[in-house]
Amino acid sequence: MTASPEHDKKCFSRFWGYVTGGDIAGRQEFSLTYQPLNLPAIMQMILPIINACVFILISMLHVYWALGGEWGYITTIPTDSNGRRLLRPGPLGTFAVAAGLLFFAVVNLGYSQIMPQLLPHPRYLMMAIAAIFLLRAIGEFRYIGFTKKYRTSAFAKMDSRYFSPLCLALALSHLLAVALPAGHIQY
Repeated sequence: MTASPEHDKKCFSRFWGYVTGGDIAGRQEFSLTYQPLNLPAIMQMILPIINACVFILISMLHVYWALGGEWGYITTIPTDSNGRRLLRPGPLGTFAVAAGLLFFAVVNLGYSQIMPQLLPHPRYLMMAIAAIFLLRAIGEFRYIGFTKKYRTSAFAKMDSRYFSPLCLALALSHLLAVALPAGHIQY
């Protein structure tokens, strides 16, 4: 199905109205004169899209591991001070984590209105996701997160360098997306 020029004009009108905070849908001619950008509304749309992309990529990595892939797997499992793994996730558990991450991506895409919101109370879901990742970033005071006591294992080094900062960034971006003024997004 090909889009008509009228359809393209209508889509551009909706997009431009969203970006500028104005309504140009009723105008015959488009005038691209300077209008101040509605930055909070743009960020409220862009942050969840970025979050969703991150969740999709990490979910794909978990599916790869569940199917037997080994790249990066060794440094993603926490170990104790003797090098013993603290977790032994099987394929089913790894698929469950991948499904959870995809669920988080769907919530973010729905919140940004890229796709229809499938679940009620999107703001509360976004805050719950933020809480999950904030708690993960803080950790459990022994092996995981910024508060871990054991910092010499391969996992601990990767956790300090990449995993915990990513979790903190995801938590903050979710909180920021929820805290921004509503703009054109109505809940």
